[in-house]
This record gives sequence, C-alpha cells and structure tokens, in this order.
Amino acid sequence: MAKKIKALFIDVVKQTVTPIEIKNKFAHYYPLLKCQTIEAIHLENSDVIYIDEEGLLSEQNGYFRLKGYHQVYAGHGLVIGTEISKQDENDDGNCLSTVQDILDLITFLRPDEVSGDDIEPSFEFIPFC
Repeated sequence: MAKKIKALFIDVVKQTVTPIEIKNKFAHYYPLLKCQTIEAIHLENSDVIYIDEEGLLSEQNGYFRLKGYHQVYAGHGLVIGTEISKQDENDDGNCLSTVQDILDLITFLRPDEVSGDDIEPSFEFIPFC
C-alpha cells in the first residue's frame, strides 16, 4: 500500500498553489495532472515539479513559467519531494517547498498571454561536466 505524501498542486486555471496529500504512486499523479505522460522539472532544493510531458502539443487552459528556467510549461503541476533512501534509488516523498516558495518561483499565464514561440515544443542538450 502506498503511503500518502505532502505535495503542492499548481492549478493553472485558478492560478493557485495548494497543499495536498496524495498517494505516493505515479498512478495517482496522472488523473490530477490530466495527462498520460509525466515530465519532471528538478528544482534546486531537490523537489520536482511533475507536469504533462505532452502539454505543449495541445491547447491548454493555462501555462506557467519558472524563474531561472527558459521555457513555458503547459497545464497543471505537482510538486513532490525526492528522498534518496538507498544508493542510486530515488523515491518520491514529502516536498520541501512551501506554497510561498512556489509562488515566488512561478508566473501564471493565461492562454492569450502565450505566443506561438513560447509554446513551440523544443529540447536542449545540457552537458554534464
């Protein structure tokens, strides 16, 4: 049985960040994010924001930007913590970020505030040195 963890839900329609408890299983993340594939955005404090990996491929009801990140993200987000419980094994856990931390990091965007260049899917190679 999956344990419940503390997370933050980023609602791009209501433009809010809300604390929630959710079962620690990907199967519970998908319906909340309204998607079929998930992408992780890694934050400096080891938290991750899960988003719809295919969100930019369809019209969305809302978007957001993160300070220090170059792209626009489509759809809702879910902030989860990562715990390293065993060597080389990551396990989702309680998030370290507070609602205020995420509000300071995020800028909500309505669909009419996003241009085609902002939402054009792209990728970038980042070398690990």
